[in-house]
Amino acid sequence: SYKDAIVTATGEEIVWTNKLAGTNSSVIKTEQISAGGLRVNAVVAWLLRNRYTKTLTRTLMLKKAMETYKKAAFDESVEIRQAGK
Repeated sequence: SYKDAIVTATGEEIVWTNKLAGTNSSVIKTEQISAGGLRVNAVVAWLLRNRYTKTLTRTLMLKKAMETYKKAAFDESVEIRQAGK
């Protein structure tokens, strides 16, 4: 469960990623997080730096992240857990 994961996680298991919403957020490192990587690719990084595309890119990334968080809340096979750091 989420509570158990937060309580048992060590400092090394909490990592920063910008793949969820385009801004840095901390998550508990799991196999799914490691498989997807912690950083966005070069094209998305450019879109996030460009003043004309930054807002739209973050909005679309946040929409996708919210869908992932919703799925993770009800599906035990999805192991994406937000953590405070």
